Amino acid sequence: MAVDVLYEDFIERLASMKSDQDFFNNNSEHARIVLTALFRHANVDATVYCMNLLSEHVSNAPEYLEAVKGFLERKGLIRVYLTDYNEERAAITPVYQLFKKYPEQVELYRTDSRIIYNGVPVHFTCTDGQAFRLETDITNKKAIGNFNNPQVVQILLKSLKDIDAQQIPIS
Repeated sequence: MAVDVLYEDFIERLASMKSDQDFFNNNSEHARIVLTALFRHANVDATVYCMNLLSEHVSNAPEYLEAVKGFLERKGLIRVYLTDYNEERAAITPVYQLFKKYPEQVELYRTDSRIIYNGVPVHFTCTDGQAFRLETDITNKKAIGNFNNPQVVQILLKSLKDIDAQQIPIS
């Protein structure tokens, strides 16, 4: 998959400025770029609501893993809500191996609850109470995001308070 350098530069500039400009992405390469930028620029906390973190091109890509590791080394806290957790597959994926190194900073939850927006399930990542990526087409990785919109982040995080989730031990 070719790297979209122009898109990566655009996202990095928005993240560095903590811009309140909405942006869009429409494929897994863009998803990786945005999610990497979210973790690279976050310092305090991150919340991820997704299927399973098993994507080779996104959540297990070297750039993403390095950004998450950097965030954890800055003592950031991560809460991950998974709608399709598979313990056997998780045990062998790089992102879960990384999480095991930081058990005091990572909370994993399994949930059967789906968050629906405009009639379709969504996934999202929020960081530091202000930045987000909201995936509105989880099959094609189409999403909207913003690096400085606390109002939307608050709404997304509030949606998690209404779901039933069980914590998964990290071992």
